[in-house]
Amino acid sequence: MVEELMRTWAAGWAVSRGRPTPEERPWGLYVRVGKEDQVARHVLTAPDATMVRAAAASVDVPHTWLKVPAEPPAAEPWLPAGWIVDEEESGHLMATGLRRSGRSAPEGYTPSADTQDGVVLIEVHDGAGTLAAQARWPSSARPSSSTGS
Repeated sequence: MVEELMRTWAAGWAVSRGRPTPEERPWGLYVRVGKEDQVARHVLTAPDATMVRAAAASVDVPHTWLKVPAEPPAAEPWLPAGWIVDEEESGHLMATGLRRSGRSAPEGYTPSADTQDGVVLIEVHDGAGTLAAQARWPSSARPSSSTGS
């Protein structure tokens, strides 16, 4: 399940940001980010010390990141000398099955939806117009017909 989730996340992340399709690597995927402070990232598909070390050893360009499906304290000992865990950038990969529901937001918040270049963008703004939440996904990912509750 973790491998499938990481692969789905990487593919969705790339398409929703107009980046090239992730490339296969022995430890998972390689995603070209294209930013000055993050050139690329290796997305590992399993929490494995050997794979973390192999991915890190393959890096030959500064500002290449690793995305590891493990808690930072567990993954940190797997990193070679010179690598650090960026606590501010670590977090939780969340996923849920898409389902249709009523279009309502809490009082005082306004949702909007748009599709551009095959990517669905949902934004929610507060009463002052400040972005409160957003989501992106490939438009090929369709919600199920179940309405749920």
